[in-house]
Amino acid sequence: MGGFRRCRVGLRLLGFVTASVVGASARCDVTGAEKRAPRVRLRDGVAAAAVENAIEQARRRLAEPECRKLLSDFTDASGRSLQAVLDDLQSTPEEYVSELFFYDGSSHKSCRAGRARAVTAPGSRVVLVCGREFARVRVSRPPGGYDFVVIHEMLHSLGLGEDPPSSSEINARVRARCGH
Repeated sequence: MGGFRRCRVGLRLLGFVTASVVGASARCDVTGAEKRAPRVRLRDGVAAAAVENAIEQARRRLAEPECRKLLSDFTDASGRSLQAVLDDLQSTPEEYVSELFFYDGSSHKSCRAGRARAVTAPGSRVVLVCGREFARVRVSRPPGGYDFVVIHEMLHSLGLGEDPPSSSEINARVRARCGH
């Protein structure tokens, strides 16, 4: 029953997403197993492949105990650690990052200005990807660049605000905890 409860909670959290997206993205069966369709919804194939690869690399990094400490390093607006938020969701970091939705954010002001690779509002499971910039990171940086972007956005999704801490402070902490 716990898995079924988690699925219902996840669907409730995604209530603002259209019914067709939710229906295609997460279904629960009577045993509580959750089946997922790909959650990367980008038209640009290069950017979509970069995001999918970054998610998988982020999952691997988040499975490491040192990287998981990030969740205790940061808090949400109410002062709760991000680990407490994740515990309330009955999820692991690897599961949670796989439950995020990635959409084209090229029209977002931060993407248009070239200031971001991705944008997430605190508490949202929707990550807006600056497709061209994200794909460029994949091509121009060694491994560890684009998966760190996914981890950074996951922290925002769990409730981490910005300024403070600054984006560069978050990035430095992600690299220190999750870089090998």
